[in-house]
Amino acid sequence: MDPKHESFVYLSEIKFRAYSFGDRFLAARFRKAINAAIVDDIKSCVLNAYKFMRLIRNAYDNVPASCPIIQLLVDQFCDNWEERDDDEDSLVNALPDKFLSRAFRRFMQLKQASRKTKSAGISNMKRCYYEHITDAEKAKCGNLHMAYHGGKDFGNFG
Repeated sequence: MDPKHESFVYLSEIKFRAYSFGDRFLAARFRKAINAAIVDDIKSCVLNAYKFMRLIRNAYDNVPASCPIIQLLVDQFCDNWEERDDDEDSLVNALPDKFLSRAFRRFMQLKQASRKTKSAGISNMKRCYYEHITDAEKAKCGNLHMAYHGGKDFGNFG
């Protein structure tokens, strides 16, 4: 483990609890200062998936859903997460359901934004959801076809 990242996560967890304290006792200035520190920290640090997901779970345990910090975590996750073939599946499955709902909405926003800015190429090809009997029939279709990944229970197009 990278000690710098480990201490960042630990300090962030303390800040989330401090934010919760400020929120609970209506200490608006204290809460605002903690919020600013958390936002600056999250924006300035790139964490691996495990540590970032730990932050997300901790934030959901300590910070009200209405707090912008929660949306920042969602946006950072959606903007920066890259799938890898390691143990991230179990980590993603451990994320709070409410976080995942927000992430789905954020991904939809990103998808809608990308529709407006896409250039020509494979990304503009339509996805085909039909089952083709033969490879020749599939090739004749000319659209993107799904390859199912059983371990992730997910279909990739390409």
